[in-house]
Amino acid sequence: MGIKGTEFVVETTPDGPTTLSVLDGSVEVRPAVGEPVLAAAGTKVTFDPARVPVGQDL
Repeated sequence: MGIKGTEFVVETTPDGPTTLSVLDGSVEVRPAVGEPVLAAAGTKVTFDPARVPVGQDL
């Protein structure tokens, strides 16, 4: 994950995906599968090692 912003939240569970919510700035997610995703302020990206990240508005 390359950070290009300053305020974000990462939530993860032992058996499930990880969710990145960006509050201010932007964060680039570089998954093992698929292309990098740039998450801007007001969006969240859900991802795990086996799937391509999915982005959506907060």
